[in-house]
Amino acid sequence: SGNPLGMRARDFLHSVAYLPSLVTLEAASCALHGDIPWEWGDSLVPEFVGDESCSRVGTGEQIGFNTLLRLDLSNNSITSLDAPPSETLLLADLSFNSLSKLNADWYNE
Repeated sequence: SGNPLGMRARDFLHSVAYLPSLVTLEAASCALHGDIPWEWGDSLVPEFVGDESCSRVGTGEQIGFNTLLRLDLSNNSITSLDAPPSETLLLADLSFNSLSKLNADWYNE
């Protein structure tokens, strides 16, 4: 948190999505901006296993935010979050962003 990354939120999430045991992701006040599209399937969890040309942690192993419990993206300039939260996520701080669109499932958790 607090590092001036100055990049698209989508790109930042892609850059850390390969970490197989990520439990807490703190990226508050990092100058993240733009949208977080629903491109990963059912939720914020990008369950990528790769193909023959991609490296993998293990055969059939899911890589991504499937272990994420806490997400802090507060104090950025994120404009939309189209994906619903993952089933493992217990706490999310999206405060102080420029959100104009938020998947309705974030309200029901």
